Amino acid sequence: IPPLLFLGVALALAAMALVRGAFQRENVLFALVCIWYALLAPLFISHHLIRDVDLILSLERKIHFLYVFLPLIQVLFFHHILNIQRPLLIAALGLFGAVMAPLTQTDLYFPGLNQFSWGYIAKGGPAFMLFGAVSGLVMVYSVWCFLEALRATTNPVLRLKYRYMLFAFGLTAVLTFFNVPAINGIDLYPAGNFCFIPLSILGYGLLRHRLMDWRS
Repeated sequence: IPPLLFLGVALALAAMALVRGAFQRENVLFALVCIWYALLAPLFISHHLIRDVDLILSLERKIHFLYVFLPLIQVLFFHHILNIQRPLLIAALGLFGAVMAPLTQTDLYFPGLNQFSWGYIAKGGPAFMLFGAVSGLVMVYSVWCFLEALRATTNPVLRLKYRYMLFAFGLTAVLTFFNVPAINGIDLYPAGNFCFIPLSILGYGLLRHRLMDWRS
């Protein structure tokens, strides 16, 4: 149920941003962030439907071929709403994703699967650990950017918007990092499946306070 809720909430927010937001850049980037965070949810859903471990591992690798671009998409969105211009960082994250993508199809990224009572999850190899480390640095950088923006602006609407974004995407990133124990062989249900909670709060805040340019 948690991964189904995660996928449903993320896709609903993405659809709302695209349909009600008239495909403006901010709304498109917001939709992409929601979709990319939710890429892992179909994997956990498929574990209850598929018993072929080779197929599960293949699906894990295919999803992560796209998932490794999450740091790039996330920073693109945050830079846009915070009005930050750092093209070298964007280029570096794009290059990192391009290098990591082919590695996701090898044992350097996922050498196999861990099996637990709640399902399967891929084992992390050295390339995956590198991706996790870079993702952690991006999370810290993103939090710092939002805190700096909160100090710099006195606009109450922007301050509320930044707080909702910081809380929702910050907590989503933290919950996703709690998938790592299972990836390392520890029998702990992946907390990333509960990301529907911060995303639901974000959706409420955006609609309740009209914090993005969405048609009512």
